[in-house]
Amino acid sequence: VQPATKRQRQLPGKHVDNALDLVKFNSKKVTLKDQLVEKEKQMAEMQALLLSMQAQLTKTQKKLKFEKKKQKVDTPVMLIPKPAGQAGRLKEGGYNLQSAMGLEDDGTKYNELLGAVRITAIQHGIQPGDTMLSMHEETLAKVFKAVRLKYPELAKFKHDWATRDMIKQYVKNKRYSAIKPERERRRAEKAAKAEEASQRLASAAFVGLGNTGAASAGRAGGVEDDEDEDDEDGVDDNEANDDEADDDEDDEDDDDDDDDDDDDDHGDD
Repeated sequence: VQPATKRQRQLPGKHVDNALDLVKFNSKKVTLKDQLVEKEKQMAEMQALLLSMQAQLTKTQKKLKFEKKKQKVDTPVMLIPKPAGQAGRLKEGGYNLQSAMGLEDDGTKYNELLGAVRITAIQHGIQPGDTMLSMHEETLAKVFKAVRLKYPELAKFKHDWATRDMIKQYVKNKRYSAIKPERERRRAEKAAKAEEASQRLASAAFVGLGNTGAASAGRAGGVEDDEDEDDEDGVDDNEANDDEADDDEDDEDDDDDDDDDDDDDHGDD
């Protein structure tokens, strides 16, 4: 008879996890205070890292600023000189301001600059009735500086000639608008005088033709008609002299009109 198989002894379940229980027993319990200390430590480390990065950024910015300043010294800015003549006087060898500024294809930008200069001039006390000669250079310098701060591209024009021309254009246009009714009245008077002179000339020419016919008949009729012809010729000479004086006056008026037309061109600058 074979002996019975010996059954292995089964240990209780709690004894299986003795090692795990030992770890739990030996582990330190983390309190809320410990968590706060750990968080503060992490924040301190991050703050130190941030300060280090800021210091490095500041150092880099200073280096770039120095290099930029050095580059400006090494390569001076080329300023655009003022063209010969005056703006708007093309017939007299002048120039077109918009083209001289390089904005012939950008009317929007040109008008924007005109508006900015006009507003800045008004803010600094420049009145529409002022002239360039009556303006103080100190006031103009303040206008130039204020406009350059808003539009740095205007600084490339030597001695601010472009800004000066825009101010001149503004006050001239305002002055022209103020005297325009008076100019139109003068032109109407000149036109009326010219029409009156033309009618007198036509009337004198007609009378002259009539006198020529009468003179021919007088020569055929006798000596008495010749005397009448002399009297009439004297009248014609006086009228001719009057007409010549009127012509001279009309020429002077025409010259004035030409001057007014020139002013109109400048007013549109």
